[in-house]
Amino acid sequence: MAVALLLLPIKLLLNLRPNPWLDVPVPDTSPARELTPPCPWREPENDLKTFFPGATRYAPEERILSERRLELKRRLGRQPTGEDLLLRLNRVYRDEAPLGSVLTRRVKGQSGAIEIVLLVTEDGPVQGLRLQGLREPAPISAAVQNPEWLGSFKGLSASSDLRLGQEIPDVAPQARPSAEAVVEAVRTLLILMDTSRASNIEHLHRSAQMRRD
Repeated sequence: MAVALLLLPIKLLLNLRPNPWLDVPVPDTSPARELTPPCPWREPENDLKTFFPGATRYAPEERILSERRLELKRRLGRQPTGEDLLLRLNRVYRDEAPLGSVLTRRVKGQSGAIEIVLLVTEDGPVQGLRLQGLREPAPISAAVQNPEWLGSFKGLSASSDLRLGQEIPDVAPQARPSAEAVVEAVRTLLILMDTSRASNIEHLHRSAQMRRD
């Protein structure tokens, strides 16, 4: 009993000493942390028929961009998010020949989420843009879903001047915040896609989810 009482102060002192192992940072080996669930691609058959009529199949891919964080920060003009560092896309093929890719993104509009479907050619420019879901009031919805406005994105790339009033026509003031959200999402996706092409990026294919007509 006496020995236990003598050892008690020593034990308390040892517990108060900092544990050096607790100060060693544990590296985060995950490619990205998703803050929100990825935006689904809701109407692949209709979108492929409209924008890639020769397509026979598509295959989901994931491209890890963690090693390009500094480059992305410079090109995006902001700190990349977890969603930026793990690029999800659907590669579109005619048999074995790649035609392009389909990317999706969910952004915040003035009245709720706006779901974007961006279709790009294999070389990089935009093939088409569609909003597959939004909750904006009628005047705003009409502005950002105007076929001429959406069509103005075709042929643009990561090097284009992706701003309202430049290569993309401006919209009415009441629709501008939502339109700017769409434009910024397209700009981000094009930069991510361009970065993944220009670098030796690891492509993770999920062939088990491959679709065919």
